[in-house]
Amino acid sequence: MTWVEVPEPTPAERDTPTREQVAEAKHFGGGEGCYYASDRCWFSTTGDSRVWQFNLADDTFGLAYDGDGSLRAVDNVTGSAIGDLYVAEEGDNMEICIITPDDVVAPMPRVNGYDSSGLTGPAFNPAGDRMYFSS
Repeated sequence: MTWVEVPEPTPAERDTPTREQVAEAKHFGGGEGCYYASDRCWFSTTGDSRVWQFNLADDTFGLAYDGDGSLRAVDNVTGSAIGDLYVAEEGDNMEICIITPDDVVAPMPRVNGYDSSGLTGPAFNPAGDRMYFSS
């Protein structure tokens, strides 16, 4: 991965949308949640149900979850102090799934009876022993 300068970054000066100014840019399908910790940024893309990781320390970029599995309709993402990621589903079967550092993906809570809703905003309290979310 390499960084490229955007030719016209100031909105008042540009004729071309930012996303179209750099031909070799990586485009994502529907960016959603983002979580940052320990020089890493994880973010989810709903268009392909993937979770991506960018490591600022060594300038590497790749998939943390490739969208092939029980976690579908990815939305918001957060993490725990021990390195687990938690990804909320927007619809589907209404779960928040854990992704461990060893790439284990498993459902955690599931909300039943709210099929027209979506899970959002997973977050931990400062002690890290209680998770909150909305539906």
